[in-house]
Amino acid sequence: SLAWIPARLLNAVLDSDPHYFDQCDSLKQLVTTGEALIIGEALKAWVERKNIRLFNFYGPTETHVVTSKIVDINNISRIPDIGKPINNVAIRLLDANAETVPKGLIAEIWIGGPYLAQGYLNDEALSSQKFIKKDGQSLYKSGDSGWIDSSGNIEYLGRMDDQIKIRGYRIEPFEVESLLHSVDGIEQ
Repeated sequence: SLAWIPARLLNAVLDSDPHYFDQCDSLKQLVTTGEALIIGEALKAWVERKNIRLFNFYGPTETHVVTSKIVDINNISRIPDIGKPINNVAIRLLDANAETVPKGLIAEIWIGGPYLAQGYLNDEALSSQKFIKKDGQSLYKSGDSGWIDSSGNIEYLGRMDDQIKIRGYRIEPFEVESLLHSVDGIEQ
């Protein structure tokens, strides 16, 4: 009765075959995560037709799931907000000086709580850049941007850098570019 499907896979399947999941009569709840959920026509039609309860979760690998939102398929934008923090999670929107911004302003999403990783294995330099103590609390500096609306829901706006994901692995394009520059015959 419950499925957890990455947002991109879900949309790809439904875009190629809008009735792909129709034989899953017991499915009543669907959780998406992994990247921004985009509500396409095929997804909207399927959720309405099968009366599925759709959840939009957010959480970087370094924290696991930290926000949850039940999506009202009939009352949303193309990209729904990611909801509010789950129990024991602190979400803070901080500017470039690590200062809290007022609701409604865009800033970086910082995450605190018991679900944080302790750092990156064998990478103290990166760990010290991303896992920071602020006001006595351990926080993860996500690199994601967003803002908090008047009802306390967080709008995810995307990455603040050029980082991309390929098959679940985070890729820094500048690292690929620097390696390519070391190859004879490649100028740019």
